[in-house]
Amino acid sequence: MEHKIDKATLRRQLLQWQKSMGLRARSGDAGKIAAHLRAYLQELKCQHPAEHIGVVGYWALAWEYSLEVFYRHHAVGPLWLPRVLCTQHKIMTMVPYDPRTTALTVDAAGIMAPPVRKQRQPLPEGAQTARALSPLQLGADGAIIAVILLPALAVNGRGQRLGYGGGYYDRWLASFNQSAGQPCQGITLIKLAVVHPAHVAARGRLSDVRYHGELGDFTGDSWDVPMDGVVSPIGLATWPEARAMAGTQVR
Repeated sequence: MEHKIDKATLRRQLLQWQKSMGLRARSGDAGKIAAHLRAYLQELKCQHPAEHIGVVGYWALAWEYSLEVFYRHHAVGPLWLPRVLCTQHKIMTMVPYDPRTTALTVDAAGIMAPPVRKQRQPLPEGAQTARALSPLQLGADGAIIAVILLPALAVNGRGQRLGYGGGYYDRWLASFNQSAGQPCQGITLIKLAVVHPAHVAARGRLSDVRYHGELGDFTGDSWDVPMDGVVSPIGLATWPEARAMAGTQVR
């Protein structure tokens, strides 16, 4: 019988564990994650024009895997970071980021983020995705890929991510999906959870990617958006459907 763990209990346990990890170990692991991401983006670049491949990252909290090394050497396509606009209504958007020129400021949640730029032209009504990813230069065929990197405490056997319980990413991803038929209909999302390898459940959708998590499985909620893969210090793995969607080889 599968051992299910309450999400709130597991969140507290893993957050405590993650905060106890030494800075040197976390920094070394972050460098390995950056190398795996660069290799994956290079693989995507072999299948798609570089200007059609964007990355949505995050600015790490003290206990998370930092992606700053990856950002500094990112040379494939556009890059965005999240900015929380309203904590009461859990509103988050994505803002263009250039590590060489962008000065970060504190957002509504107290996290460093790029400043929001005013739109020069009004967006079509309901274009939530266009509002979030407006800097993308749409190609003539609209074949845009957005690799979304989400910090995670754990990933269960159905590919659902355990975050901090705020729901910002789930709401943002839901608004992205609701904008189908709008100008950014052609964007393909590849959602990768950045997670410690021991915190990935080795069953269900993860059984074919050689991850062997040590934690018991947890039951996700109906609003939890499944990931398309995971990236950790030991490697990057995507589900078969995500590989087919991105036109990449088996990993």
